[in-house]
Amino acid sequence: MPIKSQINTIEETIKLCECATLAYTKKDFAVLNKVSNWLFEHIDEDIEEIEDNDPTIISIVESQKILFQKSMETKN
Repeated sequence: MPIKSQINTIEETIKLCECATLAYTKKDFAVLNKVSNWLFEHIDEDIEEIEDNDPTIISIVESQKILFQKSMETKN
């Protein structure tokens, strides 16, 4: 299922990005390339600028904010 799919809500897509990012921290090399492709497959290398309202970029950024906040809470 493409990340840009209309099936999931933005909140569900953010949660999916969050969980997919955790695969990087676990160094699960079997899925790293697949996760990267899933997250960024819609971004064409020829595009000079990515739109700010791209739901995929919003999901990725928001998921990283959540993960950062969680890491700060565990350190305190």
